[in-house]
Amino acid sequence: MSRWKIALSGSGIDLDMLLLLSGDDRFAVRKVDGKYILQSVEFESLDSPGAVWDCAITLVRRINGAARVLFDDHSNVTVDKVIHEHPDGSQQSIAYASGTATARVRARCCTSVVRADGTEEGPACNKVHSWVNMASHSEDVAEVLRYFEGDYLAYFDLYKIYEIVTHNCESRGVSFDKYLSKKDEAVLRANINCPALSGDDARHARPLGRPKSIRSMGHAKVAAMVRELVRKWLDDLVIG
Repeated sequence: MSRWKIALSGSGIDLDMLLLLSGDDRFAVRKVDGKYILQSVEFESLDSPGAVWDCAITLVRRINGAARVLFDDHSNVTVDKVIHEHPDGSQQSIAYASGTATARVRARCCTSVVRADGTEEGPACNKVHSWVNMASHSEDVAEVLRYFEGDYLAYFDLYKIYEIVTHNCESRGVSFDKYLSKKDEAVLRANINCPALSGDDARHARPLGRPKSIRSMGHAKVAAMVRELVRKWLDDLVIG
């Protein structure tokens, strides 16, 4: 790995989850002397702490976005310091003022990483690694992860994610209903767009009326539907 390393900060629960990531070693998080350290091959060609900091911000935001696709209660981790390891083994830590997302205060009710139904999710953490690597080669993936990194996905954000996935399917010649049935797609679009179903938070203000036979889902269920759509899409996506 590079002589450049990044110290991360955030909730111990979320930082511990990142320790479970594995893959092709393009990046990894390790715990060293009680600190959570991010290393990446992307840092190797960089020659200044400022450049490493900017690169790390992008990488950590993608990691947060991918983690939030997988775990809806993930709280963002942040870049704390750039660590420069000198040839003689000594280290220099450089901190910068950052306007990046801050960690939310909350706690999981369990000590292990699990799904909502209580079953183990551990091996699935590898998906985060895969999805972050795909973002380096696909602007569609990078854009979706940027949205998920945000603290709250409003209806217009959820619609943009839906649009990205649908357009990606069109460009690949893949049927969108591979990931979401036509019936569920109609329900999703109606709930995102129609104030008769979603009130003032809806994407539109003046629809023609309440769509027939469409149920009101509420924001949490709409967000969960989009999250599941994105999970299926990312799992199926192959970046050449």
